[in-house]
Amino acid sequence: MDDINQAKRRAYQYWYSDGLAEIISGSIFVLVSLLIYLQMVISVQSLLGKLVLALYVIGTLLGALWGRRVIHYLKERITYPRTGYVDYKKSSPTRRYITLGIGAVLGVVWILLFQQYPDMMSWYPFIPGLSVGLLFAVLGYRINLPRFYIFALISCVISAVLATMGLRGQHADVCYFGSMGTALLVSGVVILWRYLRATPSQDKSAL
Repeated sequence: MDDINQAKRRAYQYWYSDGLAEIISGSIFVLVSLLIYLQMVISVQSLLGKLVLALYVIGTLLGALWGRRVIHYLKERITYPRTGYVDYKKSSPTRRYITLGIGAVLGVVWILLFQQYPDMMSWYPFIPGLSVGLLFAVLGYRINLPRFYIFALISCVISAVLATMGLRGQHADVCYFGSMGTALLVSGVVILWRYLRATPSQDKSAL
């Protein structure tokens, strides 16, 4: 049984071996940061403001639902021709929708708490910071990937710095997602660069 668990762990480590997951996740974070910033500087009543709001909602949903497919598409052209294909078990749409539903419910709970206890707004930056940090810590533990613990620490440090600076609401969101997204992008690009150098393609049609 232990051998089976080790095999599963190595398979999931392979998924993160090329940095593509970090690049896509970081890109989504930076995009979210940009769209939130545009909502801050553009009137929601204007046509452009409504378009930005629509892009924010649609982009967030598509990122959550289609991000993995984009990663898989890139792997078919970059990773699999170099180091082989692994057939991962697909998560069911129902599970993804349940996850999104839980996230939405938690979001509503936090909004209600902030409305009821305005003083809690000083803790606002810790919501995304600790949530994302916990996610990375759990992933790091499950697949034994040390750099995910570093991401967890970075996420918590960013939220603590923003809270110390007194940033709240959209200002905190812009800074958090922009900073965390940049960290993921830099890490992903470095890992991809090292991966491409270490694994020449066996397929001349691949990148």
